[in-house]
Amino acid sequence: MIFQRLEIRNFKSFVGDHIFDFTQFGPGLYFLTGQNLAEPELGANGVGKSTLWDALYWVIYGRTLRGLRAGECRSWVKPPKQPLKGRRLAPADAPRRASAPGVGVTQPPARKTSCWGALSIGLDRDKVLIQRSWNPNNLQVTVNGINREITQEDLESLLGLDGESFQQSVIIGQFSRMFFDLRPAEKLTLFSELMDLEFWQKRSKDATTELEEIQSEYREIEHQLISLRATRTEVYNARDNERELQATYAQARTIQRKKIEDQVAEEVQVVDDLNRELIVRRRECSKLAKIVEGVQQITVDSPIRTEETVEQRLQTQLSILENTTQAVKKQLSRLDRVQGQCPVCGQKVNENHIKSERSRLSGQLRQNQEESQKLEGDLGKIQKKIRVLRTEATVILTKNQEAVRQHNTALREVQVIELDLAEHTERMKGRCSDLDNIKSQRSPHKTRIVEYEQRLKKLKIEISKLKEDMNKLEGLIQAVSFWVKGFKDIRLSIIETTLEALTVEVNNYLGALGMEDWAVKFDVERETKGGTVSRGFQVFVQSPTSPQGTMVPLEAWSGGEGQRLRLAGTLGLANLILDQRGITPNLQVWDEPLYGLSGTGRDDALELFREQAHTTGKQIWLVDHRALEFGFDRVVCINKDKTGSHIIME
Repeated sequence: MIFQRLEIRNFKSFVGDHIFDFTQFGPGLYFLTGQNLAEPELGANGVGKSTLWDALYWVIYGRTLRGLRAGECRSWVKPPKQPLKGRRLAPADAPRRASAPGVGVTQPPARKTSCWGALSIGLDRDKVLIQRSWNPNNLQVTVNGINREITQEDLESLLGLDGESFQQSVIIGQFSRMFFDLRPAEKLTLFSELMDLEFWQKRSKDATTELEEIQSEYREIEHQLISLRATRTEVYNARDNERELQATYAQARTIQRKKIEDQVAEEVQVVDDLNRELIVRRRECSKLAKIVEGVQQITVDSPIRTEETVEQRLQTQLSILENTTQAVKKQLSRLDRVQGQCPVCGQKVNENHIKSERSRLSGQLRQNQEESQKLEGDLGKIQKKIRVLRTEATVILTKNQEAVRQHNTALREVQVIELDLAEHTERMKGRCSDLDNIKSQRSPHKTRIVEYEQRLKKLKIEISKLKEDMNKLEGLIQAVSFWVKGFKDIRLSIIETTLEALTVEVNNYLGALGMEDWAVKFDVERETKGGTVSRGFQVFVQSPTSPQGTMVPLEAWSGGEGQRLRLAGTLGLANLILDQRGITPNLQVWDEPLYGLSGTGRDDALELFREQAHTTGKQIWLVDHRALEFGFDRVVCINKDKTGSHIIME
């Protein structure tokens, strides 16, 4: 992240147009002071030193470091009749509103009273121009000369830093919420936000919810299985009962054949009854035929095939994305093996290029992971919809089968009646025909026995399917149970790792600040043996005068020692935030960091800042209302008179 150029117009005490060109400054320690010509008794207070960085922050986040928004940022100085132009830190022949090379040209609003700012940033290989105005209220972002429709959230995602993280790592000032001055609970909340720890906590809760849903589904299938097994037992018993009835029926038919001769006189009445029943049965058959025709016209396959096509397409996209992700990981792995020279050609490789490429690949990897999660979610929805459609298809098929069965049964009954009618008619002609009619009769028990056998086969298939589903769910329960704890472990591991890094950083800075025999220790939330979480971010300090092994809370230290402790902690936290996000800005601002330090402590801090600037290749800007005698790489002064604030080079 390379800050290149800041342009402001009518922002608080800065009346007219002002340009701050960061490209004129290389890595080094710079001092920003001021002089209040309008109110000399205030010295360097109230001249606009912090306002300059307020403007930069406002352009990015839409608010100042003190939380002011929109119209609260407009110029506080009444503009003169003639337009004023502020002093610029830019070449005298520079174009009037030209932005950084390759970014484009800024377009401030036409109204003289409007508040406007523009910031040019080099982001990897992209040139980003951010413009924000009030009256009218507007945010415009240009990437490589192309305007992008973007929200504030999108902008922060593009830069990789939210407002809170920016204040803890880039512009660290008197109006920022200083981490080490917060209460333990507040420290923990802010630390979780800065390290994105709540992400893993949420994932664990989501896994717990998913586990409960799977267990509920498992119990439901278990209940279904118990019900089906009970039904199977009932069907077994019904089938055996029909077999007994069939034997009884066969015996009764033999007796009936012997009595046929005595029943001839009754055949005439029987024939009349059968004719009337036949009419009724044929009407029922006609109704059932219409029902069968209506059910068969319902189409169920087409929607399923459509969703299955979508499912296949999503699976293909997911597979392609997984291959791409593996390729990116391989590229990252190859980058990690690069030790100053290319393993292929042997030529020296620029370290900044490696960092830039690693950042780009890491960004691509995160994007691929996000897309993969979305595709998996869409795939799950489609698969769920297919299951619903298949269930609906099964219901329709069952209805169709039932309607066909009823229709066929009715047809058979009509046929039986017709046969009975013919047989009874023939009986009147002769006993032989009557006997033939008896032989042609079918046993209803045999039909029901066949039906029960078919039902038993279906129950066997359903029970087998439920057992398979239960086995799958058991595997899922084990896997999800693992991640319920796994996400918690990842979160705790991140906490442990980051705290170790922070401890090393802070203790190193303490040595640079003349506190070699001092040490700090951090104690953040941890899981107890009982499974509960002990919360709170505590900072403990061991001094040379402390008894062996005794640690005193940071809050107990005040004055110069306390300020150096907080300064070392803030430096370490800033590095940790930037390292976690893979961001290397060329700018860092410290507003009034030397308050409360003695002369020796102030000199140690300034030497540390200068070393940091040249070691990291950053522009470190120090803001102070006092005159500091130190070998700064450059001094910039902001003077304020009745016409507003002006930037002056020394």
